[in-house]
Amino acid sequence: MKRITTRRTGLMVAVALGALVILIAALMLGSSFLSDDSEAEAQPNQKSLPSFVDRSDGPAKAVKETARKGANKGSLKAPKDEALKLTVPGMERVDDAKVYDAPASDNDTLDKGAMHIKGTGYPWQKGANVFIAGHRLGYKDTGSYLLFRDLDELENGDEIILTDSENREYTYRVFEKMTVAPDASYVMDPIKGKNVVSLQSCTLPDYKERIVVRGILKSIELNR
Repeated sequence: MKRITTRRTGLMVAVALGALVILIAALMLGSSFLSDDSEAEAQPNQKSLPSFVDRSDGPAKAVKETARKGANKGSLKAPKDEALKLTVPGMERVDDAKVYDAPASDNDTLDKGAMHIKGTGYPWQKGANVFIAGHRLGYKDTGSYLLFRDLDELENGDEIILTDSENREYTYRVFEKMTVAPDASYVMDPIKGKNVVSLQSCTLPDYKERIVVRGILKSIELNR
């Protein structure tokens, strides 16, 4: 009788221990699933990004309604108002600066501030070279005053940020800096396979040449 009781007790203990092990495993598995879901939610949806965003050095930030608003050939839907604002953290005076749209020959507009060269691309267009010019010295009491004074100090990896009228924020990273002749119009041409912004100004102290700094599009965010 004593042996049978001992066996039953041992069997019950074994069953209880097995159930405990299964319960712990289930809890750990559930915790793992929750953790993975949280991480997935924190990561941007890469499939929702337009094809022209450069992903070469890791995840980029996505505009949630990109898929819904996508236009032909991979471009985003253009805003009704094409106005842009420019921010360059590495440049002292370029913080949410208004960007005017005008032909390259329009010096009066350039004297007011940053100028998007008419006929060059916009950030929501696939394959665009968004070309923006500004004065190094400019004119006092205008938006052009010392606006691009420190353009030559930008280095690879520095950010250039454009914001459109729908509060979409396009972040570029500098990848190239060059000095060219004043008539080097090729710098306004699109660059095959890239979506870029180009900032141009005169060289100092003689204004004889032009400095051009280029950034490649890395992320798009929708600011609420």
